[in-house]
Amino acid sequence: MARQGLRFLVAGLANTALTFTAYQIFLFLVPHQAAYALAWLCGIAFVVVIYPSRVFGKHNPTASSLVRLAMSYVAMFLLGLATLEVLTNAGMSPRIAVVLVLMATTAANFVVGRYLFR
Repeated sequence: MARQGLRFLVAGLANTALTFTAYQIFLFLVPHQAAYALAWLCGIAFVVVIYPSRVFGKHNPTASSLVRLAMSYVAMFLLGLATLEVLTNAGMSPRIAVVLVLMATTAANFVVGRYLFR
């Protein structure tokens, strides 16, 4: 579990860097809700391609496990979007609020992913 956790953190940092950068760029083009959704789509693609083999050691994941993993990230997206809305409606800058949202969803993503590929 410790190795998986370390691999998850490394892959998660790469995914977070990708999605955070995408979010910040998309904010110049679209409202924060759409920017968040587009960034998460980038992140889901990264997760489905990288996580099963590189993080959880499943080199031949089933299609259903990949779909479940993607759906878990959709659920985390909804949780994150709701959290982002609460924080921005409370007056926090969307550029800062997303950092708290990322922190809130990271641990849940690991637990769900580990469960799916155990």
